[in-house]
Amino acid sequence: MEQLKQVQSLTEAITSYVPEEVANILNFHIFANSLFMWIVALTLFIFLLSIRSLVVGIILKPLKIYVAKTTNMLDDKLVKVLEHTLKLVAVLMSYYFVAMLLSSNASFETFYTGILKTLITILIYWTIISVLNTYGEDLKTKAEKHRAGLGGAIAGLALKIVKTLIVIIALITIANDWGFDAMAIVASFGILGVGISLSSQDTIRHFWGSIVLFGDRPFVVGDWITVGSVDGTVEEIGIRSTKIRTFEKSIISVPNGTLANANILNWSVRPKRRIKMMLGVSYSTSGAQMKNILTDIRTYLKNNPKIHQEQILVYFSELADSSLNIMVYCFTKDPNWEPWLQAREEVYLELMSIVENNNSTIAFPSQSIYIENIEDVKNSPLAN
Repeated sequence: MEQLKQVQSLTEAITSYVPEEVANILNFHIFANSLFMWIVALTLFIFLLSIRSLVVGIILKPLKIYVAKTTNMLDDKLVKVLEHTLKLVAVLMSYYFVAMLLSSNASFETFYTGILKTLITILIYWTIISVLNTYGEDLKTKAEKHRAGLGGAIAGLALKIVKTLIVIIALITIANDWGFDAMAIVASFGILGVGISLSSQDTIRHFWGSIVLFGDRPFVVGDWITVGSVDGTVEEIGIRSTKIRTFEKSIISVPNGTLANANILNWSVRPKRRIKMMLGVSYSTSGAQMKNILTDIRTYLKNNPKIHQEQILVYFSELADSSLNIMVYCFTKDPNWEPWLQAREEVYLELMSIVENNNSTIAFPSQSIYIENIEDVKNSPLAN
C-alpha cells in the first residue's frame, strides 16, 4: 500500500502541472482508479512484456549453449518448454505488478488475487502437460521403431489418459480457489460417470478392445492389414477405434472391439511374398526341350535380385488334359503390394520368353481328335 500512496502522490504532483481540463480527465475514476493510474499501469504492463523475451534469453543462454552440444534432441525440446514457461511467468509477474499498482480496495484485491491464482494453476498444469507431451513424443518415436515393448500406440493412449486426469485435477483446483465445493464436483462426476457407463456399454467394450489390441500388438501404425472386407494402411490407433486408409485413399474407422474379435491379416510383418503358378506348355514339347526350360527357369530365378533365395521350387508336375504343367513356386523380397506386382509381372514375361527361346509354346485349353483309319469311319453305322 506504501507504493500505491507514492504513485498517487506522484499522480497529484503531475496533474498539478497540466491544465485543469486535462487534470479533470486524468482524475476521472474507472473502477476506483483514476484514468492516469490506468495509463501508468498499462504502460508498465506493455514495457514489462516488451523486455520479457530479452530477459528470458539472457537467463537461458548458458543452458541453450550446453544443450546445443549434445546429440540428444529431447533436452532441446525441454529447454523450449522451459523458455515458453518463463515467458508466461513474466506475463504473470507483469500482471501482478500492475494489479498491485491498481489495488485500492479489498474487493478489487480479492478479484485480482483470484485471477492470479487461476493463472498460476493453469501455468503449472500447462507446463506439466507440455513436458509430458515432449517425453511422450520421444517415447512414441522410440517405441514405433521396435514392435516389442509398449509400442507407440499404447504410449499415446497412456499419455492421453494422464493428460485427461491432469486437466480434471486442474479444473477442480481452480474451482476450489474460487470457493466452489470441489468434493461436490467430484461426486457429480462420479454420478455422471455411472450414467454414462450404463448408456454407453458399446464404447466401454471398444475401449477394452483397444486394451486387448495394445497388449497383443497385432499391428502398429503404418502396417498394411486386412480385416474382413477392409484392406489398407493403419493411420491411427485411438481409444475407441482404429483408422485405416484404404488404397482408394478413403478412411475407414473400425471399432477396436470389433478388431479384438476379428481375424487380422497383417501383410507388413511378412519378410517376403509368394508367387505361385502353373506354367502350361504344349504337348508338342519334347523331353529335351522340357529339361532346358526347367533349367533356364531355375537359373533365371536364382539370379533375379527381386526373388528371395530361401525357397525356389521349379518342377515338371503334371500331365494335364491339354498341357504339360510346370509348377513355379518362389517369393519376392519386397512384401508390399505394388513391388510384388511388378516383380511377378517380370517373372511371368521372362517365363514366356524362356518357353519361346526353347522353341515351345504356352498351352491353351484344346482337344485333339485322332482318326486311325478313314475307311473304318466311312463304313461306320454313324456315317449312314
